[in-house]
Amino acid sequence: MSQIFICYSRQSQDIVEVLAKDIEDLGRDVWFDKELKGGQAWWDQILERIRECDIFVFALAPETLDSQACKLERKYASDLRKTILLIMVADGVPIKLLPPDLFEIQYVDYRRQDKQSFISLIKAIEALPAPQPLPEPLPESPEVSNLYLGNIKDIKDRIDTEETLNFEEQSALVLKLKDVLRKVDDHNELRDLLELIRKRDDLNINVAKEIDDVLARITVASRDQNKARNEPTIETLEKTAVFRSEPTKLSRIEIQTVLVDKDLYDYRLNSEGSGFKNDYEVLGNGKVVLDHASGLMWQQSGSDKQIYYIEVQSYIEVLNRQRFAGYTDWRLPTLEEAISLMEPKKNIDGFYIDTVFDKKQRWIWTSDKPSDPSSFLLSSAWVVYFGLGGCSDLDVAGVNIYVRAVR
Repeated sequence: MSQIFICYSRQSQDIVEVLAKDIEDLGRDVWFDKELKGGQAWWDQILERIRECDIFVFALAPETLDSQACKLERKYASDLRKTILLIMVADGVPIKLLPPDLFEIQYVDYRRQDKQSFISLIKAIEALPAPQPLPEPLPESPEVSNLYLGNIKDIKDRIDTEETLNFEEQSALVLKLKDVLRKVDDHNELRDLLELIRKRDDLNINVAKEIDDVLARITVASRDQNKARNEPTIETLEKTAVFRSEPTKLSRIEIQTVLVDKDLYDYRLNSEGSGFKNDYEVLGNGKVVLDHASGLMWQQSGSDKQIYYIEVQSYIEVLNRQRFAGYTDWRLPTLEEAISLMEPKKNIDGFYIDTVFDKKQRWIWTSDKPSDPSSFLLSSAWVVYFGLGGCSDLDVAGVNIYVRAVR
């Protein structure tokens, strides 16, 4: 019987318990940590369970991705060559920005817990490869933070006590948790404990205000982390994709209609356009620029030299093969995606694009072709020219242009 280990966050415990029951109904032996604990013995038991498992299930949720313990568990499972199965159990997971070790693993969407989810779960488990033997020697065991190796269970038991806690005792508990807050990045367990104290009937009003302040700081920190990490979630991308991503053929009139409809700037086709309101953030040690407004991630620079259209696909394939910035789904942008970078005014370098981007790539290929190419061109593609502030169709055989890939 297969041994299955589930790595999850406390916020997902209810759905994980249902998931575990469904997996057990398939004749598998499931283990997951059901109690809020702490101490070296607890952590050693988790590591032992990971070593013994045949399948390591990572319950995808924003809190699981943030959790220090979950990160260590996942890495240890990977070091042990365990088969990893991703199961999405919560909304808000930034699929396009998953860590590189998870990005290429297909996931099962279990959020609805319906018949289709169960069928997908069965198929995914049955399709998994046979477990590999443990490496020799075993990798070094990871060390978890003091938050987990401290007396978490003792703190929780103290919070849960029916005895009356005086002001000094309540303050001491909050002070201990605030000290932990300064030492660790994972605030999930900390938030749970603070909320438990907040529910006590005998809570002093001043202690309550202190807890509210700490919880507010945790919320702000989590929001800032999400902004730094996230792009629009999978739900947003599915329902409200900002720009078309599939290549097509477009006439000049059709392009003008799109530009006007989306208020995109082009010095000839929509000179009154305000331009897309981008929200840029440089990531990957300066390699990429994430636009939070569109959900698109761009190369900060692009190809070092201008290349012919026939060479574009090879350039993209090399990026994906080399896992540029940790990703393997780079592609050529569509015209509307590329022109979303266009600014209505020149920057200090004289280009109609934000200075967050490398100024070398003054014009770039797109994946779109004209449906009404200029009469003297046998084959052409749409190009976005940041030097002039517009787009044009150019000969794919006679002109070489830069590439700026997108994902």
